[in-house]
Amino acid sequence: MRLPFLPTRKISLIAGVLLLLVEVAHAQTFQVPGIKELDPDMLKRRSCEFDPGANAVVLFHTAVTENDDYKMVTTHRKRIQILNKNGLDEANISLEYYAKDDLEYITNIEGETANAGAAGFAVWTDLDPKSVFSDKIDNNRSRMKIVMPNVVEGSVFEIRWRVVSKSYNLLDYWDFQGDLPIEKSAYLLEILPGAEFAYSVQNNPNYPIIIKPLREEGKIYFEMNKVPALEFEPYMDAPKNYLQRVIFQLSSFNQGYGSATKFAQTWEQLTTELLSNDQYGAELRKKLDVPALDAKLMLMTDQAEKIKTIYNYVQRQIQWNGYIGTYFPNGVKKSLESGQGSATEMNLVLLNLLQHHGIEAHPLLVAERDYGKVDINYPFRDRFSKMAVYAKVDDKQQPWIMDASQKNLPAFITPYQLLNTIALIVEKKEPRLIKIIRPTDRFYKKIHVNATVDVAGEKIKGNVQIERHGYARFAGSKRMNGLPVNPIAAVDDSRLENVDIEKTETPEPLSDAAPAVKTITYSQELPAGTGTLYYSSNLFMGLSQNPFNSPKRFTDVNFGYPIHIVQEEKVQLPAGSKLKEVFPEQMLMSDDSQIVLNRKVTLEDNVLTIRTTFQQKTTLVPVADYEPLRKYYADMIALLGQPVVIALGQ
Repeated sequence: MRLPFLPTRKISLIAGVLLLLVEVAHAQTFQVPGIKELDPDMLKRRSCEFDPGANAVVLFHTAVTENDDYKMVTTHRKRIQILNKNGLDEANISLEYYAKDDLEYITNIEGETANAGAAGFAVWTDLDPKSVFSDKIDNNRSRMKIVMPNVVEGSVFEIRWRVVSKSYNLLDYWDFQGDLPIEKSAYLLEILPGAEFAYSVQNNPNYPIIIKPLREEGKIYFEMNKVPALEFEPYMDAPKNYLQRVIFQLSSFNQGYGSATKFAQTWEQLTTELLSNDQYGAELRKKLDVPALDAKLMLMTDQAEKIKTIYNYVQRQIQWNGYIGTYFPNGVKKSLESGQGSATEMNLVLLNLLQHHGIEAHPLLVAERDYGKVDINYPFRDRFSKMAVYAKVDDKQQPWIMDASQKNLPAFITPYQLLNTIALIVEKKEPRLIKIIRPTDRFYKKIHVNATVDVAGEKIKGNVQIERHGYARFAGSKRMNGLPVNPIAAVDDSRLENVDIEKTETPEPLSDAAPAVKTITYSQELPAGTGTLYYSSNLFMGLSQNPFNSPKRFTDVNFGYPIHIVQEEKVQLPAGSKLKEVFPEQMLMSDDSQIVLNRKVTLEDNVLTIRTTFQQKTTLVPVADYEPLRKYYADMIALLGQPVVIALGQ
């Protein structure tokens, strides 16, 4: 089951003065069993009543965040039950933390596993410290890996740990939902003295949240109960968009030495803060010494060519170090000199050079689709994943949105991961949120098939030329940051059922604007001696299965970009061949006219000609409109699956 995304509600909380704009329910905090306290009958359970089919269930996950001399210390308890053998892997636990510069570390790891004993009582096995390992993920993150002991079907195990963070700036969010159903999720936050936090609640009314201020203690308590697991659906956005969660951000802080340090509370304030502080603003004012590039650009008059030249220079000179985030430790000069940098640092170099050469360009805070949606109601800087560049080319086309860390992606192609997302143009005069859509930039594929059926009617041999334009060339069949591309885009034409690929040629495109061309030589065996050919025109279109088979859906369908596919097939048949069924021109159109499939079949002079076109203008389908989309795709695949039936000449 999946839960629909609902607009977040903005709430602010201040130490000593808690302002709540949601209904507050009364509850006592942390009503969970004590350590090694368990009803033995629990060990007999093999299903979750509120999420049938689950392999394991989180019985509870509680945490308390406390202030320890302005360090943030969070103590966790998490208890899980394994319901069947498919859930055994849940006993291998990974706890990630931000290890760079010792900003965070994990300590006090304890745990135990309970199994049914001979006398009907729970028998506990303590976690062996030798089953706890540390592991570096990258230059910024590490994790603790924990293997729980004696875990079998029905086992209940508990893990406890403490996370110590140097700063409350690392306070980010609390998730009430995950990939397992959760019976109880509770979080108690002690507010840092002198600090003001803003937070937003993202939850479905079917799963109410308890919010309880403890004013005298300077704390606030959150709780949700019986929350089903979040499951993946095809072509959904980042799962975090649909999680039941509360999101935090520090908005001001006063250590008692004067007036409070205020953090941005409007988009205008966030823009001013970025452009005036020692980070973005100072970095943009630095002079980069690139005489060879300067000399090359002096000879150019075309604005687009200038932008491409600068963009390509940054891509060649700086390698992305894998870091994603809006903060940057090195800055533009060090990144350019060392040839290494984060995505934001690379784009700051790009922005600096563009502005230096008179091109109107601005910082663009973006959140990639797999990073999560931006809450437009509150300026949470940490809801953005990086800084990109927004540059004006001319009056005839949309500004280009560029991310220099995307190797092999040209300047004029907006990164796929940013389509249908919200971004902030960080411009002093007119800061504004925009939705990144590119209705004129398409996934465009042209397929030309020339084939011959031998005289005996036992084999087809042919050549296919596939031209990929726009996103068809630069997205192709790859998964972009874990997000699958459009179902048609994901077709891998080198792995076709019942087709033998004899040769494939893929010459290098002549330029970024030229299509990528692939030529395939293939053959296909036919049933011998039947005298009838059932010809499929869906071999290279690739839609043989409906990705939207489920009758229910709980999330939006985000395709990303429009699609245009044209396929022309010419098949030489043995003399005297005839169509067994006369096909009129077939057209299938969605109710809103946003999706159209057209197929025309003719047979003249023993040449079978099939022209198929598919156009999908819509890029984002709200969950409320899912059923018409599901039905259309089902009908479309059925139409494409209808073979052309031919009586072969003898």
